[in-house]
Amino acid sequence: MELGSIHGLQHVAHGPLVGRIFWAACCALSWGAAALLVLSSYQSYQAEPISFVVSTSYLGRATRLPAVSVCETRNDAKTAEVARRVFGEAFDLNKQELVHDVGFFGADAPYLEKTCGARAQRRKGAANCSGLDPGAVAREVRSSCAQTLLGCAGLAADCCALFRPLRSELGACLTLGAAPPSLGLLLGTQEARVFVHSAADVPSGSAREAGALALDVATGERHELLVAVHETRNDAGVEAVGEARRRCRFPWEGAPEPYDAYSYSACVVACRRREQRALCNCTVPLLPGGAPCDISGLLCVRAHYNKLARLVAPWAPQQGGLKCDCPAGCEDLQLDAILHRKSALAPWAPAVVELRLDQPPSERYARVLVRSPLDLVVSCGSAFGLFVGASLLSFVEIAYWLILRLRKGSRKTAKTGNVNQNSHVVAQHHRTVPDNFKLPVQYQ
Repeated sequence: MELGSIHGLQHVAHGPLVGRIFWAACCALSWGAAALLVLSSYQSYQAEPISFVVSTSYLGRATRLPAVSVCETRNDAKTAEVARRVFGEAFDLNKQELVHDVGFFGADAPYLEKTCGARAQRRKGAANCSGLDPGAVAREVRSSCAQTLLGCAGLAADCCALFRPLRSELGACLTLGAAPPSLGLLLGTQEARVFVHSAADVPSGSAREAGALALDVATGERHELLVAVHETRNDAGVEAVGEARRRCRFPWEGAPEPYDAYSYSACVVACRRREQRALCNCTVPLLPGGAPCDISGLLCVRAHYNKLARLVAPWAPQQGGLKCDCPAGCEDLQLDAILHRKSALAPWAPAVVELRLDQPPSERYARVLVRSPLDLVVSCGSAFGLFVGASLLSFVEIAYWLILRLRKGSRKTAKTGNVNQNSHVVAQHHRTVPDNFKLPVQYQ
C-alpha cells in the first residue's frame, strides 16, 4: 500500500494546478466529515454511554427484598424519668418536653428555645440547662429492642436476633436487612417511624428523596402497607464506566463514614453532618460520628435547621438549602406504596404494622452499556474508512514514511556526499602528476 492510497493526497502534490486545487478541496471535505463524525461519536461515548431499559422477560428470577427499619420518635415515660433526675423538684411538663426535644431532636424543638434560649435564660428562675448532656439524654430516652419490638410475624427467629441496631440522624434504629414477603410488627413504643428502603440505605429525614417509604406510627394504630418493588440490574460493563458518566455509585465505592456501604441517604447524612460542623462547630448527638453538641450547639443547629433540612440540587442557583453532591445508588430499589390503610385500635394498645410485598414484579429496570471503548474504536474506524479510505495500517504507514523513510533518505544523502568528496580528492591527486610523466613500456 502506498501513502497515496488515502484519497487524493498524491494528486495534491503533483499534477496541474487546477487538478491539485480540486483534490485539495476533496481531501479537505473528506477529512472534515471524518473529523466531525469521530467527534460526534466521542461526545456520545462520553455523555451517554449507558441506557435504561425495562426488562419483562425475567419471570422466575429472584427479586431483591427491601430492608425495614424502626426508629423510635417519642417516649414520654423515659423522658419523664430523665427530667426528674436532672431537674429534681423543679420538674414539670415543660422540662419534660425539653428533654424530649434534646433526646429526639427534630425539625421544631420549640421547648429547647423556650427553656434554654438566651431570652429564657435571662428570666428569673430560669432552668439550669447546663446540667443536660445531649448525648447522654439521647441514649437514656430510648427503649431497648425488646421494649420496642414486642413481636414479629413472618420471621424465622426472635425479632431482636434479626433486627440490628443502626445509628442514623433519627438516633438509634433497629434494621432488618431483608424483609420477608409478609412481615407483621407489634410495637411497644409510644411513637415510631417505620422505613421501608433499599438494603444499603439508612433511615434519614430525606426518605422521599432517597426513594424510601416512611410510616409514622403511634400507640393504638394499625397500619397495613402493600409495597411494589422494582429493582435495577446492571450490565457487566457498567462498573467499568466512570462514576461521573454512569451517574450513580455502587455500594462499595466511597462509603461515607461511619457506614460500610455507599447509599444516597448515607451520603446525605454525612453531608448534613459536615454542614452542621461548619456552621456550629459540632453535630447533633443523634448523628453517628462527629463532635456532639452541647445545649448551645443544639440551639445553633436549631437556628439553621431550615437550611439543614431542605435539600437543594448542587447545580441549583438558589440559596438557603443544603447542597450535597450525592449521586444515586446503582443498586437502589424503587419502592411504591400500592395500598396504605390505617385503622384505630384500643387507645393504649401496642401499634401493629403489617407490611406485604405485592405480587412478584413483571418488569425490572436494567442499566445497559450501549457505548463501550470497543464501540468507539469501531465507530472511528468506520468514519475514516468511509470518508478517507484509510485503516490502521494507513496511519502506521504514515509514521513509517515520516520517520523511517526520511531517516533512510538522510543516510543516503550523507553517503552520496562522502562519495563525491572522495572523488574530488582523487581528482586533486591526479592533477598533481607532472605532464611529462610516462609509464614504463610494459605498463603502456
